[in-house]
Amino acid sequence: MGIFKNPSHGFVTSNPVYVAYPILGLDVGNKDIKSVFETLRNTMKIPNILAPMPEKRDIINESIFTDSVSKESKKDLLLENIHFYIDSPAVSREFNRQFYAAGKLATEQKTKWEIREKTKKHDNDQIIINALVTAAIRALEYFKVENNTVHSKMVLSISLPVDETKNKEEFKSKFKDHKHTIKFLDVPHFQNITVYLEFPEVYTPTECLSGIIDLSIAEETNVHIADSSLIKKKILVPDFGGGTFDLILVENGKIKKARTHKIGINEFIQQIMDEFESKHDFAMTSREKVVERMKDLENPYQYKVYGRWVDFKDIAMKHFFACAQSIYTIIDSEWKNTDDIDLTLWIGGGSIPTKSHLQTINNDKYAFKFVDPIPRPTIERIKMEEQGREFPRVPDEEIVIYLNARGNYKLARRMEKKRQEKALQG
Repeated sequence: MGIFKNPSHGFVTSNPVYVAYPILGLDVGNKDIKSVFETLRNTMKIPNILAPMPEKRDIINESIFTDSVSKESKKDLLLENIHFYIDSPAVSREFNRQFYAAGKLATEQKTKWEIREKTKKHDNDQIIINALVTAAIRALEYFKVENNTVHSKMVLSISLPVDETKNKEEFKSKFKDHKHTIKFLDVPHFQNITVYLEFPEVYTPTECLSGIIDLSIAEETNVHIADSSLIKKKILVPDFGGGTFDLILVENGKIKKARTHKIGINEFIQQIMDEFESKHDFAMTSREKVVERMKDLENPYQYKVYGRWVDFKDIAMKHFFACAQSIYTIIDSEWKNTDDIDLTLWIGGGSIPTKSHLQTINNDKYAFKFVDPIPRPTIERIKMEEQGREFPRVPDEEIVIYLNARGNYKLARRMEKKRQEKALQG
């Protein structure tokens, strides 16, 4: 059975024409790969970083390979030690059939690759590789391991930026038209397990629209922020991610206008790193590490330099304010030149550290909507509590981060339901 949990390996359907596969919603951001698998509660995030690695690597603590750990701990160890070999026709010859580290392990390597701001996602090898290794990790949760081998088939829903939607068929074919192989190498509890990946159905929605889909469809994990009226309004949607600032105008659920600006939160985090190094003669190791230190509960905005904690909040606030000013100029121009906008709906991880600055600059001039930080007493919540059911308190920041992945999952789930209904009618 699956390594992390024990669902049925098979796919049961009353109609032989339709086969149900587990659904993987993927958001391949410049900073992180976010995924939702099987259910909306099953989320996962890994840094979108890749590093070349030898086939064998030194393991300092051999005890992590022992079996006396929980399934959750095994998964944590996997996410900290993603060391693998890839063989996929979707990857260019230069990067295929190579050994890599991904995620946290990659951040610790001297030579590592991060996604640059102007990267085109539809033909980027690192995007493809990290998407496939994410799918392989998810496959370990669900499918049976036999003789160190996993054969997996899943529905993939993976979004593209608005300026790359013209390339969606090419992008889709990279996943759907091939069989892909990921072999985990020196990974605790998953050593030498080979995962074969197939994607019978692939959906490629537009990133911003995915976020609106999630916020428009209420279910147990987002009842306190969902708003079904969004799909009927004229909304300006800035999707502020790691490498791009996508701005779309949506009216009645359809994209009326779209533009991608090559500005992302990553470049401002890099400026924080550069100023910190100049001031303290010490280099922060990665953007991921900077974000981790910003969010630390005990020592937020503290970075250890030569054995002592050094505060970098003033540096960070200066650059995030400059970032907010840059993107607000774009929003201001759009409001002034577009009729009848109902509101600006901020999505994307970049809106989290810039939220307070954007609100200050805007000063209630335009209608801005961020995810509500306090769960409202919605009808759904009241009904659940009256029935003695626990109201799900999913952190709003987590929902913001996973908006596109959640929307991709919901879209695929709806499309698969239509396919099943059509098969039953046929």
